[in-house]
Amino acid sequence: MPTLDFGLWTLDLACLCIIVAGWLGLLLLIPPQHEYPIIDDWIYARSVQHQVETGAFQMPGQSQASLVGLTLWGTIWVRLFGFSFTTLTYSTLVLMLAALSLADAVASPMQMRPASPLTRGAPPDTSAFG
Repeated sequence: MPTLDFGLWTLDLACLCIIVAGWLGLLLLIPPQHEYPIIDDWIYARSVQHQVETGAFQMPGQSQASLVGLTLWGTIWVRLFGFSFTTLTYSTLVLMLAALSLADAVASPMQMRPASPLTRGAPPDTSAFG
């Protein structure tokens, strides 16, 4: 009678659950509701606001990063939920969770298997070197 091996799938699910739990824990520890810019949020917010109002992308002169994708992502969220720094913060947090999940999905087929799901991505053990 054939048996199914769920070992790797279970480890992948455990890793993904740890990522999501950490993300939710961060939201509980530092609630993202705010109506003021933090660090360079005002640059991103101004770019999104211009996109929503005119339909055209404008690269802010103060920005050193390419905001095209992030501005389009923020525009979708602003059209759905209204313009606010809280809306833009949540849009970035959801994008971060998607990126973490994608990184986990990419690492999984590469057989990057630590001894524990808690140590995925941790540096190698160097205790043998003193």
